[in-house]
Amino acid sequence: MIVGGFNRKEDWAITLIWKYNDVFVSKLVSRFLGQTPFNQDAVANIFAILLDHTGHFKSLNDITRFLNSTAINVCRDELKKRQTQEKHEAGLIYHYRSMEEDDIEIAEAVARQQMLVRL
Repeated sequence: MIVGGFNRKEDWAITLIWKYNDVFVSKLVSRFLGQTPFNQDAVANIFAILLDHTGHFKSLNDITRFLNSTAINVCRDELKKRQTQEKHEAGLIYHYRSMEEDDIEIAEAVARQQMLVRL
């Protein structure tokens, strides 16, 4: 009955599925990503993916398995994104610092030229 209501996207069934699986998905996300302020966003994204799913589920276990695999994929993507950011972070910091140094050198050169012109 709940699964049928969920397949028809009825509000009461969606609410029950959310309440039934929220703790499970939240713990799974926390286990993968650790305790971060973005965990609830990931959980919300996982449930949004479930709601956008166009297929029909046969049982509550099918919904739970779908949430489990979706959570794993969402967390894996988030971890890859974090690794990429961390990998490039040092290079970006160096790049911005060198840009600042270049800007300072250029500003000093322009100031020297302006001073020579005034003499």
